[in-house]
Amino acid sequence: MMSHAQALGMAIREVRKKRRLTITALHYKTRIGHQSIALIERGSVHTRLDNFFTICQALEVKPSTLFEMAGL
Repeated sequence: MMSHAQALGMAIREVRKKRRLTITALHYKTRIGHQSIALIERGSVHTRLDNFFTICQALEVKPSTLFEMAGL
């Protein structure tokens, strides 16, 4: 069974790829480390709420949309 962090990470990755952004490009937009972004997308770590909102802003997506995509 997939964890909430994994489901949310997959949603973030899906939107990032739809926007044709690399992890490096998202890093430059958010100033969140490359490794941290990769770990968040894999669901290996729980991100801080402020980082989550920063990612949402950089991806130009509402947090609620990511939660819906993740089935949460």
